[in-house]
Formats: sequence, structure tokens, C-alpha cells
Amino acid sequence: MSNTSNPILIPVDFSEPCIAAIKNSYVLAKKENASLLLLNVQAKKSGAGLVQDKLEELKNEIKKESGLEVEWKIVFGKVANMILKVAKEIEPRYIVIGLNKKGDQNEFIGSMTFRVISRSNTPVICINKERDMNFKKIVMPIDLSKSSRQKLPKVLHLAQRYDAEVDILLVLEENHPLNKQKLTLYGNQVHDMLVKKKVKCVTHFVTGGKYHKMITKHAEKVEADLLVIMTQAEYTYMELFVDKTAMHIINGTDIPVLSVRPLKIEGRTYF
Repeated sequence: MSNTSNPILIPVDFSEPCIAAIKNSYVLAKKENASLLLLNVQAKKSGAGLVQDKLEELKNEIKKESGLEVEWKIVFGKVANMILKVAKEIEPRYIVIGLNKKGDQNEFIGSMTFRVISRSNTPVICINKERDMNFKKIVMPIDLSKSSRQKLPKVLHLAQRYDAEVDILLVLEENHPLNKQKLTLYGNQVHDMLVKKKVKCVTHFVTGGKYHKMITKHAEKVEADLLVIMTQAEYTYMELFVDKTAMHIINGTDIPVLSVRPLKIEGRTYF
């Protein structure tokens, strides 16, 4: 039986991308031995009765299809604020968001999703296209930033749960010899830690292009099932750059993207 504590939180607006995100979450929930919590956010309390009926119907459909335990919750307020508030209260394992990739490319991610991935302490998975989340190839970009390797514990956890291969992608916009040497050292540290935990892994190096495009191009080339990236919440110049990069990565690929918010670091690298 699935664990009802620390569920997988899925914001629900009954759109096609949202329903696809729910169905794609079945494997994830089973691998994590987790239940699903469907969260609907309403601006006002009027009309909540109709939404309750729709949520109950959706809950029963999911239980019938997947055998998972499912609950739903309606809250009132601004969408991003309420998703973050509920996540802080229940500490879900993941937040899964289905994205509607229609319209202008700059609007794909939406301000609501951008706020959630930027500020959430919970890892957020964004899905642009229907695909079963059975992760067998995980791409883990590594750069020279202090927080870059903080994604390793989450990658390790997923690789062990799914028996997945980790693709350590060393990303350097300018191929400076000293920076390449330092980045290679970082990559070797990650590789050694994964091997020590008996996780399959390979290492690749890309340089000479825009950061987000190098990552998405490589992930598509190796047919990755998941991209794991870092986001930031405190808006220094560098952190704004990181968030903008995360937005471009999510917009620029149909591969599911897992965003992890880093811990606060003072003057040292992760290792």
C-alpha cells in the first residue's frame, strides 16, 4: 500500500497537460511508494462544489487505473502562493506540473510555474509532453557554480530506484584550460561517488555554445528520460541567471525536467 505521508503533489486545473502529468506520475509514485495529492486552487469559494465533484471523479478514475492511493484538496488564493504554502505544510516528495506548450515560446513556462520552481524547497518535475516517467537515462549537468553538484543526492536516489544510468554532463561555455581542468575534477568526483554507490554512469563534456542549448541538445542526443537542474530563489545577478537558464531548459525540451533548489552555501563547494 502506498504511503499517504509525503505524497506527490500535483496541481490540478483539469487541462490536458495536467491530466497527462497525473497519468505520467503513476510509475514515479509506485517507485517512491507514495500516494498522490491533487491540489486545486480557486480564486474564490463560490463554485467549489462543482470542482469537488470533478476532483472526486478524477480521484476514482486514477485509483481504478493505477491502484494508487489518491486524495484531493481545494484551497483559495493565488495559484503559485497556495501551491508553495501547501507544499511547505505537507512536505511532498515531488511537485509534478504539466506544462501547456502552446503560444509564444517565451510564455511556455508561465509565471505560476516559474514562481513555483524558483521558490519551492520541494523538487519540481515539469512535463511538456506525455511520456511515462520510467527513468533509465538521467542527464546531470555539472558546471563551475558552487551549487551545481548539490543535485547529486537526488540523482543518486532516482538512479538507484530506477536502476538508471547517469550521464554526467560537464558544461563549459568557454573552453578555458584552467576552467576545463577544474570542471573535469568536479566531474571525476561525481563519477567516483556514483561508482562507489554502484550506479552506472558515463561522462561527457560540452563547450562553445549557450548553456541551456548545449544541455538540451545533449539530452535529446542521448535520448534522456530526465534532466536534473538547479534553480535559485535569492536574486543576486548570478542567481537570476540560473533561474533564467532553468526556464530556457524547461521550455527548450520535451524531456521531463527535475528542478532542485540548492542549499545556502557560504564560500565553499558542495564536496
